Formats: sequence, C-alpha cells, structure tokens
Amino acid sequence: MDILVNNAGQVAVGPLVPLPDQKQEYKDIFHWPQDSGMTDEVLQNIINTNLNGSVYMCRAVAPQMIERGNGKIINITSTSSNLAFAYESAYAPSKAALQMLTKVLALEWAPYGLNVNAISPGWFKTEMTNRIFKTEEMTQSRLDTLPLKRLTDARDLGLLAVYLASGASDWMTGQVIALDGGESAIAYSN
Repeated sequence: MDILVNNAGQVAVGPLVPLPDQKQEYKDIFHWPQDSGMTDEVLQNIINTNLNGSVYMCRAVAPQMIERGNGKIINITSTSSNLAFAYESAYAPSKAALQMLTKVLALEWAPYGLNVNAISPGWFKTEMTNRIFKTEEMTQSRLDTLPLKRLTDARDLGLLAVYLASGASDWMTGQVIALDGGESAIAYSN
C-alpha cells in the first residue's frame, strides 16, 4: 500500500437537544423530527464513520508504509472543521478531530518517511448533500456565499488528491488544504 485516501463521510444535521423554536428550514431540508435532539446512536454513527474509520484504516496501512520508509495518507475533512454552522454538533466535531489526527500523525510518522495531509472541501454536491441542493433557490443561496460562485466538484478534489499522492508533495506533511472556492478566506477575514 503506497497511498491511503480516507474519504468516508456521513452527515447528520439537527439540534443537539430539542429546541422549542427550532428553525423550520432545517427540519425541511434535513427531515429532522421536530421533537428530538441528536440521539446517542446518531452521534456515535457520525463519529464512527467520519473519525474512527480513518483511525482504523491508518492503523491498518501505516506499519507497511513505515517498514518501507514511505507512504502518503490523505484525509478528507470539511470546511465544517473550521467554520461553525448551527446544527452540526456531530458532523463538525468529527471532521475537526480528523483534521487534528492528520497533524498528529504527520508529526508521529514523518521520521519514517510518511506524509499525512488533508483536503478540506467546501460545499460539494454529493448524495450526502443532495437535500441541501434540491431546489435552484437553495443551490443559489449557497453559491452566493462563495467568492468563486460554484460548488466544489469531483475534479477539484481529484486533482488535489493526485498532487498530494505524488512525489511533488514530498515536502508537505501535516497540512490541511481548504478547497472551498474562497469561503474560508471570507470567514477568517471577518
């Protein structure tokens, strides 16, 4: 194994606890039951998918890479790792933890020739996010927040992953690269 890309992801968006004035738009988009908060089962499922799966995959491949003296690990996080959005009390922390795992493993495994980096994509139309982009109006409201006025696509992500997997990135480790059309630049400058 030369390259590992941890790309599993699952999202659940809703209040941590039941809220009396929960916003209707979140109930409509994410079909969240009006009277329930984030259950233990939902929280654990998100953490297992978004964080623990990557931990287990890293554990599985790192010994071979360390023995060989090289390897590339690329974790896919999210702009939700750095930008707080209401109702992401499970998703955002799980992706932020994966981001920190990237940096920790980069330091642990650098002496053995491994490069561990992450890509932090922004708004991306996938099966997981189709509910957000189900109407033209909803899609346009997202596009209006992005300086480049388009969603991240598979080509954007693929090209960056190829770079991180190649020898061109041999001097990079512990980096989390925002791939978000400039969204994080706006948030960080305010």
